[in-house]
Amino acid sequence: MRYPFLAVVGLAVAVPSAALAAETPVVNELGLGAIQSALKEDPNDATTMARLAQMLRDMGQSAEADAIMDQLAANGIEIDVMHDYAAGATSGACADCPRGGIGPDVIVGDLNGMGLYGTVSGITAYAIGTTSCNIGDAQLLWISSNNQHPVIGQNLYRLKDGRFMMIGMSHLKHGFTALQQNLCATAQNPCQSSGTGSRLGIFCSDPYSTSLNASQSNLGPRWQVNAATGFFNYPFFNASYPGTIGRRLQVLTTDVTPAQNTGAIYFAEGHYVTPDDAAAGNGWNNASYRRVAFNTSLQPSFQSATQRTKPAIVGWQDVDPNVQLDYIDVPGDGRVIVASRAYDNGDGTWRYEYAVHNLDSHLSGRGFSVPVGNSTLTNVGFHSPFYHSNDGHNGAAPFSNTPWASSNSGGVQSWMTDSFAQNPNANALRWGTTYSFWFTSSSAPEQSEATITMYRSGGPATIAAAIVGPASCTLTADTNGDNVVNFSDLNVVLSAFGQTGPGNPADVNNDGVVNFSDLNGVLSEFGTDCN
Repeated sequence: MRYPFLAVVGLAVAVPSAALAAETPVVNELGLGAIQSALKEDPNDATTMARLAQMLRDMGQSAEADAIMDQLAANGIEIDVMHDYAAGATSGACADCPRGGIGPDVIVGDLNGMGLYGTVSGITAYAIGTTSCNIGDAQLLWISSNNQHPVIGQNLYRLKDGRFMMIGMSHLKHGFTALQQNLCATAQNPCQSSGTGSRLGIFCSDPYSTSLNASQSNLGPRWQVNAATGFFNYPFFNASYPGTIGRRLQVLTTDVTPAQNTGAIYFAEGHYVTPDDAAAGNGWNNASYRRVAFNTSLQPSFQSATQRTKPAIVGWQDVDPNVQLDYIDVPGDGRVIVASRAYDNGDGTWRYEYAVHNLDSHLSGRGFSVPVGNSTLTNVGFHSPFYHSNDGHNGAAPFSNTPWASSNSGGVQSWMTDSFAQNPNANALRWGTTYSFWFTSSSAPEQSEATITMYRSGGPATIAAAIVGPASCTLTADTNGDNVVNFSDLNVVLSAFGQTGPGNPADVNNDGVVNFSDLNGVLSEFGTDCN
C-alpha cells in the first residue's frame, strides 16, 4: 500500500498495509490526515514534510523518511537542514529566551507567519503560524491519538483611536507530532530532544506553519476545552462549517480594510493549551503576540518581533504606558487580565476604555460593573468578537453573539448576560477572548474597583479588578439632579416640607415624609459638587 497524497511532491512511500486498512485509527492517530490536509494547502511546506518524516521514523520506517529528505534535497531544499528538522539537530539560538517553570512549560516562541484565506460575504479569514517552545524542565506530551497534546488558538486584535478590541478568533488547531528544533535553545540550555514526535523535548521548539494551522479538518471547537486544567474531549466534536473560511481566524473585512482604519495598530496572538502544562501550573505564560499590518489587498505582514509570554492585551500597554493592567488569579481556576485607560476629552468630560481578557478561566465571565457615582454618562458601548463555524455548547447550537445588556443603577454602570445555568450558549467571556467596554463621563478619573460576575458556578461568584474609573462622588441630597448640593436643593426640601408619600425628590432619606431629617441631609452635603 502507498500514501497517494505524497504524489504532490513526487514521492510514493511504501507503508505497512495495516496502517491504511479501512481508514485505520493507526493512520489517524499518527496525524497523517492532518498532514494530507496541510499538503493540500501548501504542498511545498518543508516543515510539514519534515513532520511526516518524523512520523515515519516513529513507525520504524527510516528508509521512507530518508526518501522524503532525499526528494526535498533534489527539489532544492538543503538536505542537512531537512534532516535537522526531523532528527532534532539545530540551527539558530535565542539570546533572550525566558527560563520556564518546574515540569512541562509550553510557550509561543514565535508567530512565524500569517496568511490570507479568502473573503466571503464581508468576512475575511486568516491563519497564523506558531512555533512552540518547551521551556520547562520536563518533556511535554504531544500525542495525537488522545487528548494529551496541545490545542492552539489564533486571535486578532485592533487598537484604534484609543480603543482596544478583539476582532477575530479561530477554532483550535490540534497538535500532532513534535519536531525538536532550537528556536528557544541557548548555549546554557540546549534542546534536549525527546527522540520522538510524541513529546517535545526540554528547551526544544516545534514549528507549525501557517498552512498547518489553517488546515480546517484539524481545527476543533473551543467549547470542549477547559483551559484552566487543559482538559478537552478527543476526538473533538466535528461540526459542519462553511467553505473556505470555516473554522479559520475570521474577522469583519471592514475591521482590517486600511481605508477604514487609519492609524490602527493590529496584534496577532497565538495561545497554546495542553493538560500537562496546566497540571504543572504553567498555563499563564502560554500566549504571545506580534504586531501586524494589512495592505489594501488585505494581505498581512508582521511589523515587529514576537513578544513572548505576553498576551495581546499587554500590547496595548506596550504601545501606551498609561494603560493600567490588573492580573486577577481566580482561586482554583485561571487568570483574567483587566486593562483600563482614561482619556481627557478637553471639554470637562473623560472617556473611559476597558478591555477584559480571559486568559484561561473556565468559570468565565458574564458581567462587568464599574462604579460611576452620580456622574452623567454618554456614549456607553460594548464589543465582543464573534463566534462562528458552529462553535457552541455540546454542538447543539452556536454560541450567541448578542451584546451584553447595559444598565446604570445605584451609581454603577453594568453590562450583563445570562449565566451558564440560564443559557449554556450565552455570549460569555470565555477563555482566550477579550471583551471591551466604554463610556464618557462627566467625572474625572481616580483609582477604582470594577466587578466581574462569573458565568459558571463552582468558584467565586464575583472577582474584583483594580481600574481607573470616574471619581465616585455620590450625592444623596441632590434633589434636582444637577450633581451639586446648594440652595436649589434646600429650597426644594423647604417647599415640600411636611409632604408624605413615595417618590418625592425632596424626601432625601426615602422614609416617605419630608421633614427635618431631609433638611439635615441637604445641610450635611451642602456645597458638594460632583461635576
